[in-house]
Amino acid sequence: VCAEFSPFPEESVLFGVGMDERPVVYNISDPHSPNTVVWDRIVGQGLKLIKVAIEFILRYKNQSHYHTEFVIISNNAEEWKNLGEHGLGVWNKNECIAVVPFLDVVTEKVLFALVGWCEGRRGSKKPVILFVDGLENLKGMSEDAQHNFRHVMMLGRKRNVYIVGTAKSENRGKLADWLEGFEAEIYGQEEHQWFEMMEGRKTVLFWTPSTTL
Repeated sequence: VCAEFSPFPEESVLFGVGMDERPVVYNISDPHSPNTVVWDRIVGQGLKLIKVAIEFILRYKNQSHYHTEFVIISNNAEEWKNLGEHGLGVWNKNECIAVVPFLDVVTEKVLFALVGWCEGRRGSKKPVILFVDGLENLKGMSEDAQHNFRHVMMLGRKRNVYIVGTAKSENRGKLADWLEGFEAEIYGQEEHQWFEMMEGRKTVLFWTPSTTL
């Protein structure tokens, strides 16, 4: 799929392909690009979208100018075993800062570091996407970790730090306190690879290609 649409704009990260056969992308050069929550109608839908974005960054994205890095917070160790030989933990590739579970000292250190990044006088030279697989797990983190996550959520975009998270549709009410920090929502459909979102006043239906992750 990526080969069909190449070359992509350097500031783009692929989410999927629309009904009009045009790529649906996320802009990592715009401070107005929204923090985004992906609602699962079927288990694992949001995870699939995250994997599409990550594989695009690792294998297809032109990193010459907008060299994009990412952090994954996830309790699903098996889902990320192809990223490194040691499962969860800091990965030794340039694009991946860390792959960590919610309740871990490394996670707290990563969030603390991102807060420092966001509060710095200068923004990050490299865009960073914080992928959060299972936003429901935030409430189980320490108060400091929750505070730092909220800080990144509110200030990050102006410093080139963006958040893309997943959650189950039925848990929407439980996440009400966090949703103010997410300006865009993507909705999983009845078929696993299909999603819907609003783009301005227009509804966009798109599908996610398969990945090797």
